[in-house]
Amino acid sequence: MTSGDDLFSYIAEEIAPDEKDQLYNDVFTCLSVFRSLAPLAQQLVLRMLLPDCPASAALAVHQSPLNCGPADVPQWRKFWTEHKDKLDPLEKLRVCITQDTDLRLNPPFRKSLIQGLAGDSTVPSAKRRKTEDAAGLGKFAWMVWENILNCMVRHRPPDASGNKDDLSGIMKLLKNAELIKEGSDNGSSNDCRGHQITQEGFQFLLKDVYSQLWIVIKEFLKYGETQKEAGFDKLKILQFLFHLGYCKVGKAYPTKALDPVVYRLMRAQLRLFGIVYVPPMEPGSQELSKKHYYVTPLGLHLTSKSKARPLFRNPDVQQETSGYIIVETNYRVYAYCDTRNNPLQVALLNLFVDVQYCLPNLAVGLITR
Repeated sequence: MTSGDDLFSYIAEEIAPDEKDQLYNDVFTCLSVFRSLAPLAQQLVLRMLLPDCPASAALAVHQSPLNCGPADVPQWRKFWTEHKDKLDPLEKLRVCITQDTDLRLNPPFRKSLIQGLAGDSTVPSAKRRKTEDAAGLGKFAWMVWENILNCMVRHRPPDASGNKDDLSGIMKLLKNAELIKEGSDNGSSNDCRGHQITQEGFQFLLKDVYSQLWIVIKEFLKYGETQKEAGFDKLKILQFLFHLGYCKVGKAYPTKALDPVVYRLMRAQLRLFGIVYVPPMEPGSQELSKKHYYVTPLGLHLTSKSKARPLFRNPDVQQETSGYIIVETNYRVYAYCDTRNNPLQVALLNLFVDVQYCLPNLAVGLITR
């Protein structure tokens, strides 16, 4: 498991122990970490929660046999070793800490988890504020992310939206992550023309949207710390990302409930990732609202590890169908895909194939060198 897999592996491997303790002062963070654990680890945490007891006492009543280890090895540690893959995250995430050769729940984590399980886990919403259409927010998030990928593969549809300055910041993050590098084409390395995709960049394009988004956000956190940006606090940003997982798509949330650092970064950068939508102050106005924001489906499911997490894809495609690619011995390629609603697929194909013409559900081309 590498730090690039998801947010939880990032916390386990790149957040210092004292920073983890600060992170766990937030109820939503602790609930999300708890839900990310394997069922066996969750059961152990609940046994250690009330009353506050060590792992040895919690495992003493476990149904699995504990008398199969050598005499000099504590029985609970033997059981831990047998289920290492499921229980090790408890120590890596600092959910449990060592005390007197035994393990106990980390006090900040325990306190916040009790609050969360007791019902103190509701994000305050704005009263008497109109809701936004959930489908519209999903389309907005897809448009934002597709625009980033289009720019990465050097393809900008004529009707593509997005501020050039906004995209230049995203392109800088992609470059710092070594997903793209300066190319020989005319144009700046911060626009959609003057770069080339690296080997890591091609692997990035094959990942699901949630993994792609996390890679970019992780680079954003790294860049903010490296540049020592005034008021930048990665722990508050991580807590905000966990907060989004407990929001409801379409419901308005007041910005006054946000930490000032998070509020500033949300308006300046986080909204550019498509995880939140900040409406204009007035219809047709370019100025963003200072009072409300909405979470998108992309932001809602970013911190989830559930197998039931829905795929994030183009909402204009009513039914996701499997595409087929046929390669002939003369290097001619036939790619069956929705070329009208998914121009990004054609742009990705064009990185490897000289696309000669497109039909509504078919792209034809030749493999290039």
